[in-house]
Amino acid sequence: MITGVLNQDLRNVATGGTVTTFTSGGKKYKLHSYTSTGSSTFTVSRGLYPFELLIVGAGGSANIASNSDGAGGAGGVLAGNLSSLAADEYQVVVGAFTAGSAGGSSQFGDTYIADGGGLGGVSGGAGGSGGSGAGGAGGITQPAGGAATQTTIGSLTGYGNAGSAGTVIQGNPVGGSGGGAGSAPPGIGFPGDSLSSSITGTATNYSRGGWRFTGSIGVSIGVVGGLGDGQPPGKNFWTNADAGRGVVYVRYEVL
Repeated sequence: MITGVLNQDLRNVATGGTVTTFTSGGKKYKLHSYTSTGSSTFTVSRGLYPFELLIVGAGGSANIASNSDGAGGAGGVLAGNLSSLAADEYQVVVGAFTAGSAGGSSQFGDTYIADGGGLGGVSGGAGGSGGSGAGGAGGITQPAGGAATQTTIGSLTGYGNAGSAGTVIQGNPVGGSGGGAGSAPPGIGFPGDSLSSSITGTATNYSRGGWRFTGSIGVSIGVVGGLGDGQPPGKNFWTNADAGRGVVYVRYEVL
């Protein structure tokens, strides 16, 4: 959280994105939201103020034609405060979810990049690396889950975890789960957990890993949370690209 009393004019600090104001914890904030995929700008007209950022990469895809392949990894997350930003124009990129691919990265300026989630393993292959790694495909060789690539950058903390290996249960290949921004998958049939943030004024979960659970009747269950989610495998479950896209939020305190 940004602390201290800031003599920032509500109208003339910055422009860009969808702008809203709200009060939380007795403090008033201005929030710039970037929720549509693609590139845009954040323009600071009066620099040297602290800003709080949340940058979420897009989730990785799974193979929706096969329930036995690995689930997609969640998008990486960068979160924290910048003590100041100079008056300038900063590029903002919101990563897109694309079926059959790793997730797209989200970005603020030239420095702060949240990696997209890994692509789920297919045909006995390992899960792809990404902001959070994807699950390995199901198989007796237990193909490995993908590694997490998200790192801390400057004062923004990076969040991402590895995916889990694929396996075989009761003779059926079971794909591994995708890592989430909050944790690695805790076991077979469970996703890597999401990460909660209240930067918008409401606690919201971001970047949960994709997952598949196979029980005695062979059902596959997809669970979708906030933006940046990895995709579970299987054509009967999550195919909504909107749930997997990234997001960028910038906020600062105003009087």
